[in-house]
Amino acid sequence: MLLFHNLKPMLIKEQCEVIAHLIPNVDTEIAHRLVSLVERYRASTDNGIRGISISLSLRRLIYIFRRFTQNPERGQNEKPF
Repeated sequence: MLLFHNLKPMLIKEQCEVIAHLIPNVDTEIAHRLVSLVERYRASTDNGIRGISISLSLRRLIYIFRRFTQNPERGQNEKPF
């Protein structure tokens, strides 16, 4: 028999705290802006945009930020958002 857990959705602040805890040198402003963008995608009525938000889970965002902090010179001249 499998047990299922129902978790409430995390707030933007909570998601940013998790990211900052796991990646200490992350830019918290950029993290907050990206998490806010993903949350706006999740709240969208457009199925295409909501589909994009599904692929941007917290785990994926952590991966993105970890890669970004390991290679800060890459994309340095690009505006993040």
